[in-house]
Amino acid sequence: LKSTMGSSENTFSLNTLIHMLTIKLNSSNYLLWKNQITPLLLHQKWMSHVDGSSTIPPSTTIVDGKAAPNPAHDAWVELDQKVLLILQSSLSKESMAEVLGLSTPREVWTTLESAYIHDSQERSQNLKDSLRQLKKGNLSVSNYAKQLKSICDQLQATGKPVSNDDKSHWFLCGLGPTFETFSTAHRALPVAGMSHTMPHVMCA
Repeated sequence: LKSTMGSSENTFSLNTLIHMLTIKLNSSNYLLWKNQITPLLLHQKWMSHVDGSSTIPPSTTIVDGKAAPNPAHDAWVELDQKVLLILQSSLSKESMAEVLGLSTPREVWTTLESAYIHDSQERSQNLKDSLRQLKKGNLSVSNYAKQLKSICDQLQATGKPVSNDDKSHWFLCGLGPTFETFSTAHRALPVAGMSHTMPHVMCA
């Protein structure tokens, strides 16, 4: 049971853990939410309660040849409910509705994954498509850069951050033929050099 419960030296109080969960799960941020909560569960040595690798001990054990209550069973159930509380504390009202009536963290984890992973992946792909297709057109350079930054920020929120190299690449690609000389010159610069001449809003 030691590996399941963890040690007091490496764990945090329930109240502290709940305050660590600043991202509330909704339909648009599943990957970001998962990236937030998985390290917490791993640190606490509780991941086995959501991935199904930990099973509940029998309710009774044999002591001196007689059946007796098994303390490992009660301890496991108590921890399982603690993990359930942690998961529930990280949900928005929207995602809480997906898991109403579920009584174990394993059920909650798999239900949320089924409900949101496809939508999150599709959203990430749509945002990547928007990034590739974004053009300056009649926009000012500043407004064009703000649109690009908005898409990059949304990708960051889905757990798919855009590197500075890629930000610069797509920014230059979308400027159009009017800026061809500018784009060609800046493609030869390192990202650090670009940051001095690109709109600040894009490089932030």
